[in-house]
Amino acid sequence: MSTLPEDWTHWLALTSAVHNNRKNETMGLSPNQILLGHDMSLAPEEEWQLNNELAEDRVSTLRAK
Repeated sequence: MSTLPEDWTHWLALTSAVHNNRKNETMGLSPNQILLGHDMSLAPEEEWQLNNELAEDRVSTLRAK
């Protein structure tokens, strides 16, 4: 993770996904389970074909770390 304050926006989506997959002690469910019915996969097993260069760059960056 970067210590540069300008980079926090690059990690926001991943941070939100991790947070929303954590189970709440009171409910025993994660926010994703409550809202979507399942937890989000943070590391999909299948490769997706993307038509968005920015998204492809982001995926490459995340895989490299």
